[in-house]
Amino acid sequence: MEEQMRKIGRQMAIRMGILMSLALSLVGTLTSGHFTVPGFIISFVLSTIISLT
Repeated sequence: MEEQMRKIGRQMAIRMGILMSLALSLVGTLTSGHFTVPGFIISFVLSTIISLT
């Protein structure tokens, strides 16, 4: 039971990190006034790497 709770906790942390990275990179590129797809993707990837490490 305890192992299952740890597994669920890890999955939730990863999903929350990815979701927060998505939201923050989207808001950041939209508020800058210069939204480009490559800029958004780079921001999202970097933010995701930082949040998961």
